[in-house]
Amino acid sequence: MAALARAVGGPPDGRVSTQSPAFWLPGDALLFTFCCGCCNNVVVGLGRGSDARAVRVLPAGAASETLAEGVIHLDPEPAVFDAMLQGWAAQMASRGLKRTTMQSALWLVRRFAAYTNDYPWHWQPADVDEFCAWLSSGKQPRAVSTLRGYQIQLSMFCAYVCDPRYGWLAICQERFGSQPQQVCTEQNRAQHVDNYEGDPGRRPLTPEELQAFFDYSDEEVERIRQHGRKGALAAFRDAALFKVVYGWGLRRREAIMLDLADLHPNPTADRFGRYGALHVRWGKAKRGGAPRRRTVLAVFDWAVDAPVRDERISLAVPRMLSFIPRQASNVWGVPALSLSTTLAGMKA
Repeated sequence: MAALARAVGGPPDGRVSTQSPAFWLPGDALLFTFCCGCCNNVVVGLGRGSDARAVRVLPAGAASETLAEGVIHLDPEPAVFDAMLQGWAAQMASRGLKRTTMQSALWLVRRFAAYTNDYPWHWQPADVDEFCAWLSSGKQPRAVSTLRGYQIQLSMFCAYVCDPRYGWLAICQERFGSQPQQVCTEQNRAQHVDNYEGDPGRRPLTPEELQAFFDYSDEEVERIRQHGRKGALAAFRDAALFKVVYGWGLRRREAIMLDLADLHPNPTADRFGRYGALHVRWGKAKRGGAPRRRTVLAVFDWAVDAPVRDERISLAVPRMLSFIPRQASNVWGVPALSLSTTLAGMKA
């Protein structure tokens, strides 16, 4: 492990930078930290050059990394709780989770703490039962799948603070006289017994309803154009977008990040030309991994016609699209944010 340590030099003026992994100490000692890429651990070492040696290995999110030692807080309970959340965020970041996933998990833990009006070292399994019962009642009860997701996030947070490698058990016992425990168990967690848990009241559109929706999208373009108002190009874009989403079965982000280069010919379907297959590059990631890719074959002629017409418009109005940064645009010629807003009510 010491062979992996890489001591870096300090600032030339001798100042200590809190943003740098190197801190100069009196004499020839040099304290350094680095992250071990194979196990997401932080190695703390002392020395320089061939004399460098590893002192201890700290997992990402350890209590000693987020809670300063020797500091007496005026209000210790909120300080320790905030340090727990900071450590958990560091642990989730080391696993490669997305920022939105981390933010939703931290928000849930804070919401649960606000509901119980207590801190993790006082939580009980009965608190989770009451919390889920409260969410599943009222005018807008949460779905079973939503409650299960909440319970999973709470169980992951409890598993983090209950792991002795992170040091939170010892700190809570020393400062508050109690320790956190796992409050989400198999006994009080919602079970996943069916493959589909959607609302029975929701059904797919019939062919007649789908045709009416697409007809309305096309008529909206003509209506705006006849009234001489702005927005005809955006309405045409949306009409083509709806058809592409349905024709190739795309999620919102998959549709937002499309590019014309993702369309390829299909040797077994020559009638579609160069639009016989769609290469999806921004599929839904799994457990902090990279976006998964897949290829979807074209089936409907009317769906293939949508990107063809959209390409012609993009070529005909280059000056209208020139103000859009390339890194923020896509096959639809608009920033991804506006497309996400347009599709906010759609679910893949």
